Amino acid sequence: MNGTLSGTGVITLSGAGATIDGTGSITNTATLTISAAHTILSTANLSFAGTIAVSGAITVTNNATVTTATAEHHRFGCRINLDPGDHRCIEHCRAIDEYGTLTASANGNTVNYNGAAQTVKATATYHHLTLSGSGTDPLTATTTAINGNLTMSGTTATTTVVGLTIGEISPLELERLHRRGFALTVSEQTSVTGTLTISSATGAKAFNGDVTVNGGGIWNNTAANAALTLPGSISIQEHLTPEPASIP
Repeated sequence: MNGTLSGTGVITLSGAGATIDGTGSITNTATLTISAAHTILSTANLSFAGTIAVSGAITVTNNATVTTATAEHHRFGCRINLDPGDHRCIEHCRAIDEYGTLTASANGNTVNYNGAAQTVKATATYHHLTLSGSGTDPLTATTTAINGNLTMSGTTATTTVVGLTIGEISPLELERLHRRGFALTVSEQTSVTGTLTISSATGAKAFNGDVTVNGGGIWNNTAANAALTLPGSISIQEHLTPEPASIP
């Protein structure tokens, strides 16, 4: 599809093994239902004004950039795969719901929740995870690893609910990350322009790359008095309010 498809009628893609391609927009405000296995080709760049619903015990594989108002799994057993490469599945308005499976762990996968107050879909591993909307985007106990970047912008906030390993907290983007009584490991650099709050001393906290607190950023460890492992370089351009930390 190239160009714009408008209207208000329901659209159903039912051809098994079919592909989706093109550059354009579906401004149709009704639901687009995918009811058979489909592959979105790497050359596609598509946006959907309405809801994309994946229905049935099927697999939809995305190799491209897809922006949608809402993504739903209507029945148990369906699966959305993001294949290796620079692929994005962008949801806003509300998150993918509790049904079905989202696989987004391959190198280069990016999932961006850019709506208001969404629950991040429960999947064990994300590669790149972006929270760019508003309100609180709760993580789930199922997600224990973000292999690439955790990027936060807008006014969104989130809180750890289980031990979490993050590849990198992206420069200039961290808004409000609350680290409660769970282990947290960041393998690469951490850059704070918003607020990073450590509210519990329970669980090891290791920031193994370089740490930068940028202008306007706040690193808050006063309530927890938690020990931190910070083997890399530290650059403080704004507010750092820690209690004593372990700096090898």
